[in-house]
Amino acid sequence: MSDLRSNVEGLLAAGNHRAARAALAAAVLTKPTTATCHVVADKLSQIDPVDAGLTPVKVAYLTNYTVDPLLPLLAARALPSGLKVTTYAPGFDLWMQELVEPSSGLRQFNPEVVIVDLLPEQVAQDLTTRFLALGREGVEQAVNAAVSVIENGIGALRQWSKARLLVSALPRPLGPSLGIIDAIPSGQKAAFASINERLRDLCQSAGGHLVDTDRLVAEVGWSGWRDYRMWSIARMPYGNAAMHRLADEHVRYLRALMGRGRKVLVLDLDDTLWGGVLGERGEHAIDLGGTHPGSGFVDFQHAIAELRRRGVILALNSSNDVDEVLGVMRRHEAMVLRPEDFSAMRVNWQDKAENMVALADELNLGLDSFVFIDNSDTECARLRDALPEVLTCQLTGDPSGYGPWLRQSGLFDSLGYSDEDRQRGEMYRDEVKREQHRQSIGSLDEFLESLQMELTAEHVGDATVARAADLTQRTNQFNMTTERRTADEIRGWREARDRVALVFSLKDRFGAQGIIAFAAMQISGGRAVITDLLVSCRVLKRHVEDAILAVLTEHAAARGAEQIVARVRPTKRNAPFIDFYPSRGFSASDDAAPASDPTLQLFTRRGRMPRPKHIAIQATEAPLHS
Repeated sequence: MSDLRSNVEGLLAAGNHRAARAALAAAVLTKPTTATCHVVADKLSQIDPVDAGLTPVKVAYLTNYTVDPLLPLLAARALPSGLKVTTYAPGFDLWMQELVEPSSGLRQFNPEVVIVDLLPEQVAQDLTTRFLALGREGVEQAVNAAVSVIENGIGALRQWSKARLLVSALPRPLGPSLGIIDAIPSGQKAAFASINERLRDLCQSAGGHLVDTDRLVAEVGWSGWRDYRMWSIARMPYGNAAMHRLADEHVRYLRALMGRGRKVLVLDLDDTLWGGVLGERGEHAIDLGGTHPGSGFVDFQHAIAELRRRGVILALNSSNDVDEVLGVMRRHEAMVLRPEDFSAMRVNWQDKAENMVALADELNLGLDSFVFIDNSDTECARLRDALPEVLTCQLTGDPSGYGPWLRQSGLFDSLGYSDEDRQRGEMYRDEVKREQHRQSIGSLDEFLESLQMELTAEHVGDATVARAADLTQRTNQFNMTTERRTADEIRGWREARDRVALVFSLKDRFGAQGIIAFAAMQISGGRAVITDLLVSCRVLKRHVEDAILAVLTEHAAARGAEQIVARVRPTKRNAPFIDFYPSRGFSASDDAAPASDPTLQLFTRRGRMPRPKHIAIQATEAPLHS
């Protein structure tokens, strides 16, 4: 630990915050012990998030136990995901008091994410300790009382905060009162299931998410989950393994909520997708098949294929002969993954860090959306040092554990799943065809005209609201405000007479690209404010964003609004497109940004924007509300 401290202190003294971030993140990835996490959390507080390329996020824990030991674990484990977490926790069991008190530390902290994690012994004591004394009516009353406690807390929070919300489900007790027959409809298990089902509905209506605590307990085991001695001494209920797993689960949600979800899985080949070095063993002697160790690599490929079906983009980055690799992938009967499953490849003898940059350019995605998996400690160290934005994971141990590790890693967790996710791999392969076509065309105008693009705009509906919310969570580059929306939040706009929320689909001669953009406006008094405008990076540089802006100005005009106001919140990640509005005839607005959001910039113009001639637009003609 002293070496890590001195190394990071030297980097910070030299002003190299990016390298300090890389060193701390590597420490968490390679040795995620409690001691490591404490050192990382301590040094992380000295790192400038802008210089280091980190997204700051303020997280508050509302608990009825001593949560302090969990806080540095969360901060450290969030770092490899590009997050700089600052935490706040009220004093012991003072969470409700701080929610309602106007001058509380919680309100002054003004969290972006609130995590409610309450122990059942406190919030549902009768159900936990004297279940059989309650009777049927008493159980129902105790269930209602437990739900009411959390419901009242969420209600108090929503009086003053729009923070993203996580609520832990109440785990069923170890050693139920009815023993082996507890699975009956009137048992403890059913009572806690009833609480959690109502909490799920409550979270949905409050724009939150329910954390599946029973799944976490099953992974860790109850003996590792609870530390009864520490609960008795210090009111800290969790064992060490439980605290790390709980912190990791919360990081998974934070990644998705803050737009830090990973999108691309880049893989090495030798001793990663198969056992052995292909160039040394040859196609028929690599370990890949139905017996150990080859069966482990087959299972690993199945886990990767399932991620692809989930919407993860696959790519290769390997030091190998490309013809030999393609031969194995096409002919080997045990191969699960085939060449067509990969959207991009760099199979050559060049530096893997350089290859990674080239892959990002080809896919038009930021490096911070990449995960790289390799078995070589040398290659992994090189990638972590050169490209800390990439989450680099090293395979270690027996290959039979590779698949289970990947399935449980949560590296690509998101808050939604749609048809676009299922088809994403094919869409990116179509992008390769478009790029090849572009290189065969003389001019950009000719290329754009030859694509035969058709853009369809429609009001957000039940079938598209999940995709609209997913776009706000995933899109970072062309996202004018980087505000993350929930499906319920967007769904509520459909009922508001002053709101317009649209999704945009695109297709061209190479195929359909699905829903590629979401935009929303608030219109009143002859003034339309573009609150949200975000476009998938797959379709940029084709003037699709101009076609979308034209549709928005047409909708504004149809609602009697001549003045268009656009909102921009500059970040490091949307910096390449920060001049979009000024370059389209918008000028800086005289209106001041709200005091609560001083980074917000406002731009304005009057009248409609012209439609790009090379894009055919089918737009909803009438406003949703007249």
